[in-house]
Amino acid sequence: MAKHGGLRTCAAKFNFPNSSLGAWCRLERYPTPLSQQRLLECSENEIDFYALLQAFIAKRSAEGQMSTPDTRRLTGSVLVKNLARLKRVFQEMDLPAERCNLHGEKITARWAHTHVTVCEVRDAIGVLVASGKDSGDLQLIHKTIAESRNAALGRLNS
Repeated sequence: MAKHGGLRTCAAKFNFPNSSLGAWCRLERYPTPLSQQRLLECSENEIDFYALLQAFIAKRSAEGQMSTPDTRRLTGSVLVKNLARLKRVFQEMDLPAERCNLHGEKITARWAHTHVTVCEVRDAIGVLVASGKDSGDLQLIHKTIAESRNAALGRLNS
């Protein structure tokens, strides 16, 4: 990069974003395969990507950033229409996902038609926890969702 006049000049000359080229040089990011191909063409095969990868990994592990990323929480408006999604909600709520195996398929099939959302399941579990009932019982969760929907319809009518 020094022989091309620095970061900005090199980025402009080879049509790379300044931020990307700078991040690669500072080992904050590793180039994508397409970017690697372009970098090789621009540098006339002078870049050793294996050494770059080793330096990148060494920097990341020294900073403690090599840990696995946290799994994202399900959005509340997502429909609970299959057993895998229901188990994921249970895991988020620190409930044993194995409890879904007994009635899970039947209930999620019903919920797919009635458009039950993740938010409704979380709320129902919260209501069951607050009342001291078994929050992992799918039948009770289903009943609590039905009661909350009926109560919401009742409020709309009055």
